[in-house]
Amino acid sequence: MTVGEIDFLVLPAYQKKSAYQINYLPGVWIIAPSEKSVSVIYRYLKEIASKYSPLRNQFIVVDASGHDDSISYSVKRLEAKFSLDDIVLPDEISSECKLLTTMVENFEAYADDKVPFRRNIMFAGTPGTGKTTAVTAVAQAVLEAKGTIIYVRSANFSRAYDLAARLAPALVIIEDFDLLAPDREQYGTNPVTATALNVLDGLLSKEGVLTLVTTNLLDHVDAAAKRAGRVDRGYEFKYPTKDMKLQLVDIHLRHYDIQILSSDVYDAIRSVLDKDDVTGAMIESITRNAKQQAIAAMTKDVTIEHVQAAAGCVGVRSSKTASIGFDQK
Repeated sequence: MTVGEIDFLVLPAYQKKSAYQINYLPGVWIIAPSEKSVSVIYRYLKEIASKYSPLRNQFIVVDASGHDDSISYSVKRLEAKFSLDDIVLPDEISSECKLLTTMVENFEAYADDKVPFRRNIMFAGTPGTGKTTAVTAVAQAVLEAKGTIIYVRSANFSRAYDLAARLAPALVIIEDFDLLAPDREQYGTNPVTATALNVLDGLLSKEGVLTLVTTNLLDHVDAAAKRAGRVDRGYEFKYPTKDMKLQLVDIHLRHYDIQILSSDVYDAIRSVLDKDDVTGAMIESITRNAKQQAIAAMTKDVTIEHVQAAAGCVGVRSSKTASIGFDQK
């Protein structure tokens, strides 16, 4: 991670529970005896960071390190194809995404007014309906608002949230939440589920941290993790309407620099796009494949024939996913 001309990487080492290491400068290690000491160092690093341009397009990934009660961190670059203004979402989901960003932008105001800075959001729905695209766009907006993104791939939630709290305002992103908080009635008691419940609303919850979780299988998520108080709002990502499909076609044509009217494309592959279970991911695949075919044929422009050929290779599911309901009791 680079801040100005200073390189540093956060690498907590949990070989000993009381030992923490921070690689602050190349060849220089700071050893801290406690998490409190680490917090002091983090504050110092943030003061340095504030004097330079904010870290752009980078987020922290939290993984299991292979040792009990331990995790590892890595810093990766965020590649967001679309901004929040570009993606096609129902109004209520779009408003929620913008609210998360606005909260980060006004982080200090929440502290000044003594308003809790916590919000837990769940996105659920069939694969390909836009959850990951929305999450990535939110992450990009949060980074631009000088917030921190923590992407969790470890069952050790508590340490991930400790890090997020030290780097607040932060957004914690957890995809495939059904794997980390599985329904106990279906899969039995799981200590990971209990930890997940506590970080959402309990002794392990943190001030200054927003949470955004996604799942393709809401029925597999533990009921306690879906109730109001732990999840402030839950949103179902459904198959796009016809108007949304037209917008998606237009967006992807522009993204791949395809000079064809979206209405002409829709008319040419109406037999595919009119199906109820077409997703945004399928529309992106059609436009991308059309562009790839044109390049492979050494043709400068993408034609309707390229689009039709690409549409013929896209598999459309014939079964529908049952409507998803969130328990707000």
